[in-house]
Amino acid sequence: MNLISRNKVKPESSPTPSTGGESSPIAIAEESVALPTVTAPSTSARKANVSSNPSVALLRRLLITRTIQNRTRGETFFNVFKDIIAGTFLGILLVFFLFSLDYHHFIQLGSARTFRDAAFYLITDPRTIRYVENSLRLKFISVDIYNAKSDELKRMLTKIKNKQRDIEIDEKKVNEILIDATPFDQEYDELMVRANHLFELDKFCVNCKFKGSTTCGGRMNYLMDKYGDSQLKSKVAMLSFPQCKN
Repeated sequence: MNLISRNKVKPESSPTPSTGGESSPIAIAEESVALPTVTAPSTSARKANVSSNPSVALLRRLLITRTIQNRTRGETFFNVFKDIIAGTFLGILLVFFLFSLDYHHFIQLGSARTFRDAAFYLITDPRTIRYVENSLRLKFISVDIYNAKSDELKRMLTKIKNKQRDIEIDEKKVNEILIDATPFDQEYDELMVRANHLFELDKFCVNCKFKGSTTCGGRMNYLMDKYGDSQLKSKVAMLSFPQCKN
């Protein structure tokens, strides 16, 4: 407890006679006031209060029980799912192992032989093959036909390679001929210039009327197609007609 003291100043007054006959000033004694101290409760006290509260303890037990139940339920579901997958896989392996033993004649299983025969019949059924071919857009053939087609394809590829080699040789020959014909092209151009000057080929009228609806150019093409004459010879022949000359 804290003590708060207050001292008051004595007022000046005339002395008064005391009981014993002696004069003493009037004194006011110290007044002591006691005030309560406010302190925060400690952690241990709070825990003690919470533990002593039955509602809080019941709620805590319910939460702990629910958490344990959820965790146990999840683990149980995972374990069941894992057991199902493992059991299915082991069952498939066991069936394949038994079929393999029956196939190699270590054991005799009538059901396995029946299943194998039924599967083989289903696969080799023409209707099943036709359905699969139409669905996959494929064509199933026997091994003999496949080998024959492969041999024929190899022979065709060999022929194509030989033809390509021949074509390359012919292309080289054509290029050599064109190179050798270059001087003749120049000589031909010179002869055509002299022929134009000599026969007045530049005066030939292609669109002039020759006879009826036929033009001079059409008549020249007719002579070339009919008698196989060259363009120069046909043009010189048409220049003998006055209507075909400008």
